[in-house]
Amino acid sequence: MSYLVVYDAPAARQKAGLPQPAVAALNDLESALERDPWSVGGRMHSGLKTMREVAFGAFGFITFVIEDNRVRVSVMNVVWTG
Repeated sequence: MSYLVVYDAPAARQKAGLPQPAVAALNDLESALERDPWSVGGRMHSGLKTMREVAFGAFGFITFVIEDNRVRVSVMNVVWTG
């Protein structure tokens, strides 16, 4: 089973503004999320069980929610500090 990775509107805008090396790292991360999102990153400290975060590249991280019932991963936030 492959999960669909979707970006909320603000996260899509954040992704569009990334430099090319960050986009490449994020694309690799998306592939891992499609295969098995539960093996990627970790649960946010005070978040729901399905809300997770993971680093990508040298200076970035994303916040995402795993929706097993919809076989979907929703990316809510993209941060790049590089």
